[in-house]
Amino acid sequence: MNYDFDKSIGKLTQQVSKKIGKNLEKRFEENGISLKAADWSIISMLYKHGKRNQRDISDFMAFDKVRIKRIIDRLENNKLVIREESETDKRFNNIKLTAQGKKMYKQLVKFAEEVISTATNSIPDTDINKCLDVLELIKENLILEDK
Repeated sequence: MNYDFDKSIGKLTQQVSKKIGKNLEKRFEENGISLKAADWSIISMLYKHGKRNQRDISDFMAFDKVRIKRIIDRLENNKLVIREESETDKRFNNIKLTAQGKKMYKQLVKFAEEVISTATNSIPDTDINKCLDVLELIKENLILEDK
């Protein structure tokens, strides 16, 4: 496949991701909630997968450790997550949602669903599912390339 800036997978996925994040932050703000898209991603990850260490979160978000630490600090200050010392390796902290963090997720998931619904309006589910499958394959190819 030849490179074409206007049809670049990296460019398009970045633009879509940024737009979804901005729209989500706007929905939160309109409803009096001060939360960044990155905060929401971490809350969602922890809600879905339970406690994770900061390295897992950093890998998932593709952010450096310092940026992840700042986000987790902010979430912890807002009592949405807590840090727990790892039972297996005292050098690492596990991050988990508090009861308040779980409640926040349940309140905010509807805004994420609305943003995705708007973004995918008039696109058949079969096309959305195919797109997601292809993106997953691309991600897997890149993970294999990293090894």
